[in-house]
Amino acid sequence: MLQWLRDASREIVEAVKDTKHLQKNLLRYLASDNEAIRSAYNEIRISIASTIREIEMLRQDGEEDGVIDALALDAVKLMIDESQERINRLLTELIGRREITAEMGSSLLNDGTYAYNVSINLVRAAEKLFASEDLRRARVVHNVMLDKEERKAAVESLDTDEAQK
Repeated sequence: MLQWLRDASREIVEAVKDTKHLQKNLLRYLASDNEAIRSAYNEIRISIASTIREIEMLRQDGEEDGVIDALALDAVKLMIDESQERINRLLTELIGRREITAEMGSSLLNDGTYAYNVSINLVRAAEKLFASEDLRRARVVHNVMLDKEERKAAVESLDTDEAQK
C-alpha cells in the first residue's frame, strides 16, 4: 500500500512538473493577437481540464466503495489519446495554412506533449489511488487495462469508422 501511495505521489509530481513547463507558453500564447494559436492553447487547457473532471466524476461515482472502475480509467486514457490526436491534427492544419509561425508550431508541439503527459500522469495516479483496494484486484486490473498501443489501435479504428460514414 505504501508503494502505491509513493508511486501515485511520483505521478502527481511529474504532472506538476509538466504543468510548470507548459505554463510559460500557455500564458504567452493565450495573450497573443493570433486567434489560431490562442484557440490551440485553449484546446490544450480544455484537454487537461476534461481529464481532471472525468477522474473526479469517476471518483465520486465510486464513492460508496472508494473504487474507480479500471475500465472507466481506460476510457479516460482513450479520451486523452483522442485529444492528443486532435491537437496534432490542428497543429498540422495551422502550419499548412500558415496561420502560425514555425516557432509557434514548435511550442505547440512540445506543449501538446506536456499536456498529454500531465493527463496521463493524473490517470496513473488515480489508478494507484482509487482503482483497487487489494493487491489481487490490482493485478487483475493491470492485466485488463489497455496499453498505449491498444488504445492507439482503438482510436484508429474509431477514426476509420467515422471516415466511412
